[in-house]
Amino acid sequence: MKPLRQNPDTLPASISCLVLPLTDRKLLVPNTAVAEVLLSSEEPQRIDHALCYGWITWRDQRLPLISLEVVLGSHRPVLGDSYRIAVFNTIGPRAEKGFFAVRLGAIPQSIQVTQSGVFEEATASRLLMAAVVDNERLWVPNLELVEAEIAALPS
Repeated sequence: MKPLRQNPDTLPASISCLVLPLTDRKLLVPNTAVAEVLLSSEEPQRIDHALCYGWITWRDQRLPLISLEVVLGSHRPVLGDSYRIAVFNTIGPRAEKGFFAVRLGAIPQSIQVTQSGVFEEATASRLLMAAVVDNERLWVPNLELVEAEIAALPS
């Protein structure tokens, strides 16, 4: 992977981010991408789609509960009786959906990412880049592509 070019004059000194643990990797997203992290035991209203566990209710809204593992090319983990989720704000052209939920493998960690991290372009289309922060390899997802896949889910 080749390093990304950085222009220190246009980048903030640090960005508040969340490390979101999945079963097979850890993702790095800005804090503003996530509306809430919570523990749930709600049984999703199932749909027949590998990407989605089904529909859940959050703050009186119906949201798809998805597996980012499937989006990134892995197998969908078992949901279990209780599970942790991150509710994402939508950001792309399909922002009218408002929110979507992602199953997490563990409790997220809040970190400050600075320019001293090592950032590399990712080779997978659903990942924007890889980052090494505090000696840990993290992946930055392409949330617009994730949202495009979610928009195609049957209601």
